[in-house]
Amino acid sequence: MCAARALTVVSTNWLKGQLGSRPLKRAPRDLRVLDVSFSFDSQVDTYKEAYMSGHIPSSVHFDILKCVTSTPEIPCNLPNSNCFPDYM
Repeated sequence: MCAARALTVVSTNWLKGQLGSRPLKRAPRDLRVLDVSFSFDSQVDTYKEAYMSGHIPSSVHFDILKCVTSTPEIPCNLPNSNCFPDYM
């Protein structure tokens, strides 16, 4: 499936069905689940504080703040679309 045509938002029930029917609750090869937990406090390590304390089985931690260019006016801007493929 082309990335431009891929469904990017799904229901929790759909995701549960995809993960629950597989051994060890692993996602199918064509499904990637990203944990994008973040904090506005740049001193917080979201990998340790959020992801490691609980996440969807087989999800991958995605540090969205590594794809953000902050400014004094907007400290938590939207991610740069060019950064995402490089990060992954």
